[in-house]
Amino acid sequence: MNITQLIYFIEVVISNFNVSVAAQKLHVSQSTLSKAILNFEETQDVKLFIRHGKRLVDLTPIGRVFYRDARRVIRDYKHMLIHVQNKKNEGGKIKIGIVPAVLVAYFSTILPRFQLKFPKIKIKVHVIGGEELQQELLLEKIDLAYLVAPIKYESLNKNALVSGHGTLVFNPKLINISSNITISQIANLPLVLLDSTFTFREQLDDLFEYKGKVPNIIMDSNSENFLLNVCRSEPLVSILPSSILKGYDLHDLDTFDIKQLSWELVSSVLINQNNPLVVKVRQYFDNEIIKMQ
Repeated sequence: MNITQLIYFIEVVISNFNVSVAAQKLHVSQSTLSKAILNFEETQDVKLFIRHGKRLVDLTPIGRVFYRDARRVIRDYKHMLIHVQNKKNEGGKIKIGIVPAVLVAYFSTILPRFQLKFPKIKIKVHVIGGEELQQELLLEKIDLAYLVAPIKYESLNKNALVSGHGTLVFNPKLINISSNITISQIANLPLVLLDSTFTFREQLDDLFEYKGKVPNIIMDSNSENFLLNVCRSEPLVSILPSSILKGYDLHDLDTFDIKQLSWELVSSVLINQNNPLVVKVRQYFDNEIIKMQ
């Protein structure tokens, strides 16, 4: 099996054994993908997949071992190409995942400064929620992530960069809130929150559950800027990580700290990540974020 066939095999597995979906992602026909896998199985006299009729449903024991080894081969192959390009151009490409608020609060200054300093290093940014970023790291779709803890997976390494707390945000002209408000009282407010793709939202939900309260959530969103604008125009309240608010205009909004709601901004990579370019970029961004505090 060549590198292309290995890539085909891995994509079928991570596409939940849906050959049609995998073919679309790979930009090949479904028949080409199916034939490549069948040809390998016939040539090596092995069965990689458990089938119900023509449908793939799972990996055989041999298939599971092969999948683990195939992932390692592809990872080493990618690193080999990266090392060659880095040596040739003193540059390279890296994919970084960043949660939206961190992008606004920190990378609006750090990223352009980095690109001016290292023009041959090309960075592609994925802006999505923290849970999705962790999954993309596991699937090696990104090389490095900046997100709010906790990190759920033992195979991910993390560097803690910034610690903070939750912040209640509202327009004092539209809604009156006391600075000594309790978590139970906050639960009764009309809330607009980050959606469940954010680990910060998970922490907030856990806090309400610990207090035995069902929060009055009017709506949620994956955009901090949207939530802030909603609070400006309506008698609604949001709760956001404290440090990221530095990236937004809050002149017409009031904020109260929620000390019971702690969080960390972290950088994260796969534990076995040994790409020197990723190490270099991570070190630069980590140091710059820490210096901004």
